Amino acid sequence: MNTSTVAITTLASVTADLTLNAPTVLNVPDAIVADGASIIGSAINDITVGSLLGGDFDEVPDAETIAIAAQSVDFAAPASTDELESLTITAAPSTGANAANAANLNVDLAVSSTDSLTTVVASGFDTVLVDGTSIVSVDSTNNASLTLDSAASSLATATLSGVLVNFSSVGVSTLAELNLNNVTYFDRVGLNDQPIDFTLSGSAITSLDLSSMERVERTYIVSNTALTYVTAPSSNNLLVGGATVSITIYDNSATATYTNSTPAYLGDGIQPPADYVDASLESAWISSWNTYLTAVSAINTITLKIGYGGDDQTAAGFDFDTNLDDTQDPGTAGAADDALYTTPNANGYDGFIDTLAELQICSN
Repeated sequence: MNTSTVAITTLASVTADLTLNAPTVLNVPDAIVADGASIIGSAINDITVGSLLGGDFDEVPDAETIAIAAQSVDFAAPASTDELESLTITAAPSTGANAANAANLNVDLAVSSTDSLTTVVASGFDTVLVDGTSIVSVDSTNNASLTLDSAASSLATATLSGVLVNFSSVGVSTLAELNLNNVTYFDRVGLNDQPIDFTLSGSAITSLDLSSMERVERTYIVSNTALTYVTAPSSNNLLVGGATVSITIYDNSATATYTNSTPAYLGDGIQPPADYVDASLESAWISSWNTYLTAVSAINTITLKIGYGGDDQTAAGFDFDTNLDDTQDPGTAGAADDALYTTPNANGYDGFIDTLAELQICSN
């Protein structure tokens, strides 16, 4: 293929149709294309522009790859994107008092493409919505909010980096890979800081590592039937004191090993005596949440519901302690002892963890 490149780095604006027949690559990184104007070229495959004021692709109808360097108004990628396969789009920096913010709180992005567009790389927007059926991968950096809608029925991979306030993926059953790279809360200059709200439900993800995330206020990870392991967020940079941290993780395939309690044995002259051993729960992924939430609880209120029975969150299959006798807890007699060790027992081994005390008995 005959490839030619035209670069016009001094072009500041396009206010009427601009037709270029020769180049396959057009680089006009500072050009602001007015609403109603177009850059037209039947040979253009790859184009870089500054901003499209129409907020859609009408201004660049012929490209297969589009990079928008400083989008200054809301942008909505329509269902039909002609030949476009790849979109890289960055919001224009904030101005004035909020100029130092990582995300521009005044510019939003929506990608609803249903034909050829497969790859989206987005940076610096207030909100990003992906609901196009053709999208296969999304790379999000410094977007305050990212929503992956269930309509994104081809989406397989999402990567998040930088600041984040809200992530939500509900019912995207094809999503099999979610990469989290140093995701942190949004330190908004001149405004209140925003902690992270994280929702993942109905995905095909098998393992999830939140350890690069800081200041997470709400975690909701439910009904991901292939998910076997969920690592807790970092304990290094917690929410300030007085916050309420909510953790909900269940109806996935993440499990733990339950070991029944062992009654005390007084000895028989042959076998030596043995002390009572309480039931226990072993799980490396749950242990990571123990470390995290123990640190969080020192300064914040926590609510939690962590399921460890896989996608069957019932008491079935758990071997509860039913040996009701005073040898289990010397010093606690009769009915009081029985109340401690009925089914489920005092530690509530029923497939769910809903108190910090219960979480803290979990080990690797």
